[in-house]
Amino acid sequence: MSSLVSVSLALCCSTLGGGSPSRKNDLKPVETKPITMESSTIEITFEGLMIFHKEAGNRYEIGILKPEVAPGHKFQILVDEKPIDLTRYKVKSWILEITGRPGSKGPTLRNVGHNNTRLMDSQVGQYDFSWSVDLESKEFHGHELKLRPNKLWPIIHLPDGDFYTKYKSPFLDRKQDGGAFSRFGFVAETTALEINLQQGEELVLKESNTGPEGVILRLGYDSHPHTVDIHNSPIGSVSSGPSHFKMYYQLFTGVAESQKFDFRFNPETPAPASAFNPYPVLHIAWVGSLPCGAALLGTRTTPLE
Repeated sequence: MSSLVSVSLALCCSTLGGGSPSRKNDLKPVETKPITMESSTIEITFEGLMIFHKEAGNRYEIGILKPEVAPGHKFQILVDEKPIDLTRYKVKSWILEITGRPGSKGPTLRNVGHNNTRLMDSQVGQYDFSWSVDLESKEFHGHELKLRPNKLWPIIHLPDGDFYTKYKSPFLDRKQDGGAFSRFGFVAETTALEINLQQGEELVLKESNTGPEGVILRLGYDSHPHTVDIHNSPIGSVSSGPSHFKMYYQLFTGVAESQKFDFRFNPETPAPASAFNPYPVLHIAWVGSLPCGAALLGTRTTPLE
């Protein structure tokens, strides 16, 4: 959604005079209002093996799975498709904030509604945040999972914005180990956060509790929309092989093998239709040839660690 630019012109002309020479064409000067930009749009996408979690005060954080937990994956951040060098940043906790904005309230989840089912996509609710996989919901384990410490780096605290599902998977099958695959439906593959900056505001990503040397990126209010891609995706192209979904279970203790879920994409599974917002290019693997998608911990009450 691009920045909005509005121009208002008022053109006032007098009528032509009758027989009086003093009533000639009288074109008044054009009255113009200055060009104003209501907001500057930044879209942040999240793709790959990472955990979303709701903090206190309606805020959200994401934790990136470390390489030891997700081998063969690479954490990277791209601004307008250009990668940032992250090698010099060592602090575990990062903060993505909007400077110059008082009273931050955290992201708003876009949930228009898709009849609370995954089996059919919805034209109206295709971008709902609730297409995400919540590992602690009744759809999956139904309780808080015990997180192993120091398996996530970095942990990024997120600002205000509009949280939604940018792309979804094809129709997927699911199983628990020891069971058979059955039809499950559509899930979020790429999640996005849309931020609209006002004049005097900046989007800043930095290491927590550091000075200027800890600033990782800074984007200001301007006339061009920007993209920030936060990815933890497989290195290279993976077109086949086992699902990467089970790598999430390296984060937790107390989950028996028979309780672990897994997915597959089976083109022969009867499906009602494709997603209205499918991933545009299937080039990296989460399930088969699908991108790795983020997961949510929707019950946990303590911060990620």
